[in-house]
Amino acid sequence: ASAFIWDALAAAWLLDTGFVTKYETQNLEVDTTFGKNYGQTRVSKKPEPTPVQVMLDLDFPRLFALYKGLLTM
Repeated sequence: ASAFIWDALAAAWLLDTGFVTKYETQNLEVDTTFGKNYGQTRVSKKPEPTPVQVMLDLDFPRLFALYKGLLTM
């Protein structure tokens, strides 16, 4: 089984940034035009992009220990 945990991942990062073992800064933008790509995140081509840190690798045991601990409080 698999599941997407994007929102939980972002919330966990706010509690413990240490589980991110690799990241890089990229200039991203979010498509805010209503349509099939609404909400899509992509590399920005704008002249003044917004730099953000993108998580590339995680300490999964540490992340899931935090996740499980918060779900079973």
